[in-house]
Amino acid sequence: MGSSLFKLMHPWGLQCGAALCALMSAPGAVAETAPQIKALKIAAESAPDMDGDLSDAVWRKAPVTDQFFQIQPVEGAMPSDRTDVRIVYTDTHLYIGATLYDSSPQDITANVMTRDVDVEKDDYIQIFLDSYNTARDSHFFMVSPTGARRDGLTENNRKFAPEWDTIWNAKTRITDEGWTAEIAIPFRSFGYDNNEEGWGFQIRRNIARKNEIIAWSQITQDLPDYDVSGIGRLTGIKNTRAGAGIEIEGFLTAETLHDWGSGQTDKSLEPAVNLYYRFTPALTGSVTLNTDFSDMPLDPRQVNTDRFSLFLPETREFFLQDQNLFAFGGRPFRAVNGLPFFSRRIGIVGGVPVDIEGGAKLSGSVGPINIGALSAQTGRAGDLDRQVLSVARLSADIAGGSRIGMIVTDGDPTGETDNTVWGLDGQYKTQFQSGANFAADGYYLKSESTDAARDGESYGVEIAYPNDKLNWFVRAKHLGEGYDPALGFTNRSGIRDYNGQLRFRNRHSSGSDTLYDTLGFFGTLVTDLSAAQESAQIGTYIQRVWRDGSSALGFLFQDSDRLDAPFTVAGTVNIPAGNYTWLRKSAVFDTGSSRNWGLRAELEIGGWYDGDRTLLDVTANYRPTKHLNFKAGYRQNDISLPAGSVQIKVLSVDANINITPDMQIVNQVQYDNISEDFEYFGRFRWAIRPQTELLVTYSQSGTADFDDLNSRQSGLSVRIGNTYRF
Repeated sequence: MGSSLFKLMHPWGLQCGAALCALMSAPGAVAETAPQIKALKIAAESAPDMDGDLSDAVWRKAPVTDQFFQIQPVEGAMPSDRTDVRIVYTDTHLYIGATLYDSSPQDITANVMTRDVDVEKDDYIQIFLDSYNTARDSHFFMVSPTGARRDGLTENNRKFAPEWDTIWNAKTRITDEGWTAEIAIPFRSFGYDNNEEGWGFQIRRNIARKNEIIAWSQITQDLPDYDVSGIGRLTGIKNTRAGAGIEIEGFLTAETLHDWGSGQTDKSLEPAVNLYYRFTPALTGSVTLNTDFSDMPLDPRQVNTDRFSLFLPETREFFLQDQNLFAFGGRPFRAVNGLPFFSRRIGIVGGVPVDIEGGAKLSGSVGPINIGALSAQTGRAGDLDRQVLSVARLSADIAGGSRIGMIVTDGDPTGETDNTVWGLDGQYKTQFQSGANFAADGYYLKSESTDAARDGESYGVEIAYPNDKLNWFVRAKHLGEGYDPALGFTNRSGIRDYNGQLRFRNRHSSGSDTLYDTLGFFGTLVTDLSAAQESAQIGTYIQRVWRDGSSALGFLFQDSDRLDAPFTVAGTVNIPAGNYTWLRKSAVFDTGSSRNWGLRAELEIGGWYDGDRTLLDVTANYRPTKHLNFKAGYRQNDISLPAGSVQIKVLSVDANINITPDMQIVNQVQYDNISEDFEYFGRFRWAIRPQTELLVTYSQSGTADFDDLNSRQSGLSVRIGNTYRF
């Protein structure tokens, strides 16, 4: 460790660390006092009926919150329609009642009914709860006029994580005056600090056909939707009951799997259990046994034309719960290369699923300390023995939405080495007296392994001015030659990566059909550790967004790449070693999402290494009614090189049938012409009640061309699950 600390004193790292420390200690401007909502305590027997009708007597007793302002299109302007919100609570539930007036209720955008999918394309109301008062993370809940629901997390003021799910309920009605929503969230469904006098709280509303977003607090275009650093406060919630803090999720899955090549059929009946215990309202322990992942959708099909491996996001529920507590490094990892922990490494080895026999997790907070700790044991698979894989992440939130922390991972999913990674990070955020935002994040990581060739370090820093009219950032990352986090994601090491962007935005007046125009410049430089250039990209873009949500975007950029060794594109065409420079142009048009149909088309043309490439990417969706959603995607990549040509085609079709907001049938089909593999995934999901779910899935894989269709594997799974809370 001494040598690691010595290396951290490398002049580059020392300068970054000194700058970061100075920024972390600099005083920030005092933000304006955030608005507050006080919730009304009611008896359990007075709780409103969950039917979307706000005529219950209890709603008339609750104070009305109606001070909302536009964020878009005109920051700070009065909304075109009124919004009234009332909040009450019992010992066990938080209730939110909203009346969303609309001067033209027949034009309310209400085309989506699918749970957790595309709710933001409709009108909606969205609630954010920063229940740990981090000013960085929150739980969010959103509901549309059809009753479609979506929940998730915001992570580190950096992104949405909509994959997170919990138990809650919402009912809606479209009326002659607009629409109404009733929301019920059990206190057991999210972690919180019971000792705090209030939580961070935000309400946002979308009027889709007007491209109008209004909010109750943090009225600024300088911060993205997922930023909760300056939201308001929910107060008055005291003496809540989370029960004994015990939650049991029990699943029983019957599965049959048929291999068409061998003719063999395997059948199984497997129980699975997830156990949760809240040591405090803010700290939860969980155990999973014989973990079931039968609800996993298909990964987006991609054909890699690059020489570096692709990144696929996590979709498994057990790993998504409280995943924000494991997030490390902040802004430098917007580019994911070098991540110390990537949960998809657990239970998936070389793209092949491996059973997870059991796992334990501790997540939440103790005072100012945020905790994320996970350990899992994977099963045997072929020559691969059982592996124990672990990660621990600690962080502390400090004034103004800043954070310091550390991380340790241990284990190698492949069993090839004993691998450990440890690291430190700091994330700073402030607001100047002018109201402008400023951020600076930095990290240091060390990878240690029984294979000395996999020992190395990584460090990086990003400084950013993330505002609406003027937005810029500069980033630098070092990934040592041997840096190789076995539980993380690294597709390129032995480099230094420098990246920056400058963007100007001009918003038009309220009478214009144009919402805003954007002009941007960007650049990337990657060198080896001796500072010799490996690759680079510089470019500019211009974008116009109209008030109806449609947009047009144009790119012009130049790439350079030094190949020290040849590589093969899609397994067919070879690109020899050498130095290459090429120019490309791209245009993207999007019709927006407020209509019942939509089209996004991208065309990119120009050079590519020592040849040419034309890329066409089209996505179309159609929602004839709220019960039917169709989406089709087609991507064609034509590459012509001196060594030969290749045409890559990827096709995907999704068809969703929404019987009710709690009952859907999802169908996915994917195909590419390089592997000639096709996959079908179908899922029937019925939330019989908020804590009980029936899931039926059918999968089919095989190969196909224009002349023949050959099945490889078919699978049918039926799962019943129930959650018991004590």
